[in-house]
Order: sequence, then C-alpha cells, then structure tokens
Amino acid sequence: MKRIMKSRIIALALMVSLLLVMAASAQARADKIKALAEVVLHDDISAGVFDAQIGNLSPQSAPSTFANPTTVTVFDNSLEDVSLASPYPSNITVSGLLGSVSKVTITLTRLNFGFPKDVDVLLVGPDGQSLILMSDAGDDGTGHIINKTLTFDDAAPSPLPFDRTLRSGTYKPTDFDSDTDFFPAPAPVGPYGTTLSVFHGTNPNGKWSLYVVDDVYDDPFGELPEEITDGWSLTVTTQITPPPIPKITSASVEGKRLLVFGEDFDIGAVILLNGAEQKTITDDQNLKTTLIGKKAGNKIHTGDKLQVRNTNATLSEEFTFIGSYTTIDFPGANISTAWAINSVGNIIGTYTYGDQHPQVGSSVDQPAYGFLLDTASFTSIELPGAFLTLPYAINDERTIVGAYAEKTLDNKSGTSHAFQLSSGDFTSLDYPSAKSNSAWGINSAGDIVGVYLAANDTRHGFLLHKGEFTSIDYPGAILTWARGITASGDVLGLYTAADGTGHGFLLHKGEFTSIDYPGAIFTNALGINARGDIVGRYDSADGKQHGYLLSKSDFTSIDFPGASKTVARGINRRGQIVGEYIISSGGKAHAFVLSGVE
Repeated sequence: MKRIMKSRIIALALMVSLLLVMAASAQARADKIKALAEVVLHDDISAGVFDAQIGNLSPQSAPSTFANPTTVTVFDNSLEDVSLASPYPSNITVSGLLGSVSKVTITLTRLNFGFPKDVDVLLVGPDGQSLILMSDAGDDGTGHIINKTLTFDDAAPSPLPFDRTLRSGTYKPTDFDSDTDFFPAPAPVGPYGTTLSVFHGTNPNGKWSLYVVDDVYDDPFGELPEEITDGWSLTVTTQITPPPIPKITSASVEGKRLLVFGEDFDIGAVILLNGAEQKTITDDQNLKTTLIGKKAGNKIHTGDKLQVRNTNATLSEEFTFIGSYTTIDFPGANISTAWAINSVGNIIGTYTYGDQHPQVGSSVDQPAYGFLLDTASFTSIELPGAFLTLPYAINDERTIVGAYAEKTLDNKSGTSHAFQLSSGDFTSLDYPSAKSNSAWGINSAGDIVGVYLAANDTRHGFLLHKGEFTSIDYPGAILTWARGITASGDVLGLYTAADGTGHGFLLHKGEFTSIDYPGAIFTNALGINARGDIVGRYDSADGKQHGYLLSKSDFTSIDFPGASKTVARGINRRGQIVGEYIISSGGKAHAFVLSGVE
C-alpha cells in the first residue's frame, strides 16, 4: 500500500549538494545535446543507431543500441495521485533492424532522485507490449541517489533492492507493488509484463516509449527536480530469419502449360527452364504451392532442369523434370495401385472395392484382384477360388508373377503363395518348406525373385532360376526381400538391418550395395529396368513418404502433385514409372503412370 504522505528529514547539506551537482551537470547536458543536434529532435531519437565513436547513423542488425539523451524530469508538485515526467513519454524510434527481437536491455543514465522509491518507470514497445522497469525500489529513508546509472536485463543476477540505497549496476526489472501501479494516458493500462522477454518475437522497428511518474505527492522538498539526467537507451538483439527458399516437389505438362508444384512460392515468382525465365502466372487457388508456365509445356523435355525464383531473388534447388502424371484407377474400384510396367507399356496392378489396402503377409477381410492395363483397356486378373490375387511384376513377354491367398474359414485372407501367369495358365510357386511366399519380380529370361517366410518366422529373399530356388540374404540383415531382377541377373530389394532400419539394396555379380536416399529415415528399392534405373520409396525426416528415381547415381524425388504420399513401384526401359499416391492422410490410394516428354 503506497503512502499518501511521507515524513522525511533531509540534511541541508544534502539539499545544497544536490543543487550544486545538478547545476554543474546542466551545462554539460546542454553541450551534449548540442553535439547530438543532428540526431535529436525534441524528445524523439529516430532514423537509426547513434554511434558514439563516430557520431553518425548506420542501420545495423543485432545487437544495436539506440539512445535518447534528453533529460527526463519529474517535479513533485502535483496534488494528484501521480506527477508526470517531462517529456511524457520519452521516445526512441528504432529503424533499420532486420528480424524479430530476441533480447532487449534498457539503461537509465545518471539518475538523480531524492526519493527513488516514489518513481515508477514503464516501457512500451512498438507493438504495444509493456513492462514495469522499476517501481517502489530503494531505501524508504535517506535513499537519495546522485548520478547513478541503472541497466535492466533479464539475465542480471538480481532485482533492485527494496530497502537499500540504489547503486549503479545491472538489475532485473523490479516491481514491488504491482497492485497500485498507475500511469495516466497516453500510457496503456495494465496489466504489465514482468520481464523484458515480453518483447521477444516482436518487430523491433518503431516507437519505444518510456513513461516515468512520481506516485507520491506533497513531499517536503517537492520543489526539487528529480530527473534521469542523460536520458535513456535501449540495446536490441534480433533474430534474423532468412526468407523461405522455394522448393519444387513435382511438375507436369498440361497441354501448352507447365504446372510446377512445391512450397513457399510467392506472388510474382517465376519459373526457370534450363536457366531461362518463362512467362509465369500464380494459381489463384494455390498461391504458395502452384505456378503455371503459360507456354513452357511446349518447350520442356524429360531431363530438363527447373527452378523457381521468388521476387526476393531466393532461388530453389534444381529439379529434374521426369515427365507428366496420369491417374489410372481400375474402373469402379475404391483403391488402385500400379506395380509394374514392361517395355511396351503394359501395366499390372491391384484393386479392391473395399477400404483395405491389399497386401500379402497380413490378414484382410475384403477380396482384392489384379489388373492388366493394355493401352487403354483394363482386364481383371482373378485366380479361380482365390480371396486375393495380387500381381506384382510383368516382363516383356507378358508373363506375370505375384501372390495369391485363399479364403479362411472366418472369411479372411489366408497363407500367401507365389504364382506365375503365362498365356492364361496359372502356376503355383512355393519355396521349399516355407510357411508362405510371394513373387515380386521377373525378367525376360523368366528368372523370378521374391520373398519367403521360413519355419522360424524370418523373411528371406529368393531367386528361382531354371526351376532351382536360391535364398538371398543381405549380410547381417534380419530381413531380406527381393523385389526386382534385370535381364543380366541384378537383383534389388529391401533389407532390415540389425538396428531395425530399412534400406534398399542392389545385388550385382554377388556383391551387395546398400541404397539410401540422402537424408531419408527409410529407403525401399522396388523396381529396376534394363538400363539399371531404380525406383522406390523413401521416408523423409518428417515421416512423409515419397517416391524416388535413382539414375546414374543421381536421386530425384517423385511426388504426385498435391499428394501426401507417393510410392514409385515400377519402371520400364523407356523410363515410364508407375506407382500409387494418396492425396490426404488416411485417404484412398490411386494408381498413376509417369511418362517422359520427348
């Protein structure tokens, strides 16, 4: 509770001493203000940072100090609850800083107060955040201070004292009686902040205001001026966040138009095709994610390089254009996936009318079937009596391999078996003594690769060559899954390391090579063509699934436009890629083909 009257006895020597000090400082103050005339305008310093060394203004980033040396004076001669300082407020205008506030400190230079406990000081930032720097601090008796400088910093070891004389130093912001703090307009009303961190994350540029009041009237020596003789300053440290860099995730041709999809595009961004600027418009419905090259669709070819340049000159990384996407869902199906494509463009895949993604190795209660897409005609593939028929690969001779499962007594899918379909004839293929198996790849010579579940419940890859099975195991792996095979006998697939991480692999002439998309937390190799180009899936650090193309040691990410998940599963000699995409998390899968542009 603040006092309405304070009894104070001050020695005459003190009064005389205080008057002499203030008189001596007046001339020095006048000289300083004259010297700073170029940067001081009444009570408001603006337009930059004052450099005490060279006396000029220079915009800086962080940390930067801004000062207003104009004296802030309070005369305790009011009959109201508080007496206002002059000026009220004292202002500093900050400009030229980049980023947002990460730290701010305040210095009050050469305080001369007979009764500092009466003085309350409020700081208000450009965005309206406010903080009590000091209130009700210092000795209640003879705690007068002469030429003391106080710096306020959240990192200071302690606050101002409550019942001791104030000394020069660095302190935490201090308010001993927040219930009765009152600052008349134009100061904002409370509640006020308690730490300088209230300004963190705000724009440093603009007007910073210091409001000073004396909240006790009728002091015995109220005719004596109390003042912050050399004004105040603030030091601002900013966190400069660079502008976002645009990123291309996919591109597609639509007639004459080239559609470029990605992240952090701005209005006015332009498409660069092999370094040449294209006439570009922004998609009104997808301002930050879609750009349209009005005539670039007629110019682009597979292998060309794309970039996006924002209006602030930030430039995306190069994106290699692969081709255009086409959705190829089986008519009427709820879920469709394309698994492989041969050199003549025949596509095989799976579909279901239910809502469960068909897969081997797990029990599902909805039937699923295969399809063959020959030019524009779909043919369903159904093994008689099977609950699941899942074709996974096709060679240039149109021989298809995959897996099937019969229905169990409780109407679910049972044990999976590998199969081969050639010229309309099904053949079951079972690895000796395996609990289950499935075929995933076939080359033009009829060699087949896949995976089997051993009696000890471990999974291993296999090669079926001229009627003989051979087990395939990546060294040290706890799981190996063979997914594809080339005419020359190279095998690719997936292995799980001892630490549980998943990686792709290529087996070439008896030597294994691990395949890992840069920065990925999971990589799977799913398809390979005669040229050795590999496609598959990788999971980025954020858990999102993407397709990829690995060609001549270079990785290219594959993302169907607007999809939350993309998996590339097969690739043919001509570079056509098939797979699946899902638009939204938990949504249904669609099959796609990605075709190059010659």
